[in-house]
Amino acid sequence: MTSTGVRRLVVAAAVALLAAPFTAAYAAAITRTFAFTATDWYVVPPDPPVNTLNGSVTVTFDPDLDVFEQTTGITLNDLNVPLDSAVAFGYEKSMDTLYIGGVLNHPWVVSGGTNDFGVSIGDASTNAPVFGAGIISTVSSVQTWNSLTGTVSLVQIPEPATLALFGLGLAGMGTMRRRRGVS
Repeated sequence: MTSTGVRRLVVAAAVALLAAPFTAAYAAAITRTFAFTATDWYVVPPDPPVNTLNGSVTVTFDPDLDVFEQTTGITLNDLNVPLDSAVAFGYEKSMDTLYIGGVLNHPWVVSGGTNDFGVSIGDASTNAPVFGAGIISTVSSVQTWNSLTGTVSLVQIPEPATLALFGLGLAGMGTMRRRRGVS
């Protein structure tokens, strides 16, 4: 191995060692962005407010802790029904299930006569989440609509540590290119 190759190996090892503390610091909490739909509503008439509930949320939670009604660590990215309250989530560790909905009653308790929704997501801490159930209500009816048919997908967003490593790699490549005089 040439001295340049040894130098590159040492630089790569140093970057990995410097980045290691940043990746381990947030090992417990995970951030997931879920896109979900719910269809085939039952307990009708009257007709539900939408044929398909569509939404997206970003949630940060610790899969080792049960959470009941959390309004921090969640961002409602998109929802096609009105909501009368802040969005909240609950997490049940033993079932690896995330409950998302309005905080008005509870993320999973939806009462008729309110603009509210709820969605349950199984296997929430894995890379293969599954749709559990959905529920919606409106202020114009005391009825709630329930669904056991839907989809949920995990939207991949790079972790901050991954972006930092990528940035360090680009900076290193730029420095090496500049030293060689390549333009």
